[in-house]
Amino acid sequence: MKVYIAGPMRGIVECNFPAFDYAARRLRMAGHEAINPAELDRVVHIHEWTVPPPDMRQAMRRDLIAICDEAEGMLLLPGWERSDGVRVEHELADCLGLPVYFSKTRHGGTKPLIGFMTEMLLQMRPSPCPAS
Repeated sequence: MKVYIAGPMRGIVECNFPAFDYAARRLRMAGHEAINPAELDRVVHIHEWTVPPPDMRQAMRRDLIAICDEAEGMLLLPGWERSDGVRVEHELADCLGLPVYFSKTRHGGTKPLIGFMTEMLLQMRPSPCPAS
């Protein structure tokens, strides 16, 4: 499955790239393809230490196109619900009928850099989707 990784970046240490990279490694180890926005940022020379952050309009366009054109599912990183961008990505995935999964954290933490995902692929569970 080709899985888009969605999680908060702005206002988080190192733009939360370590959490995105960890999730991408775990997905690939389990035989999935990962669409990692942190990797997409690095391609255009935006890194963890880049200040100011990238143009939000350009980043959202790129990411929403990736979800529409490539993703077969979405993995939500901890803290996703506090990110305006991720909430839009999540709504798009639901609209497209993509399965959406929540990563689990080691200590039940909600801060992406404090509680890393453990065995997330073995414990991925679809999000409840209300009937339309």
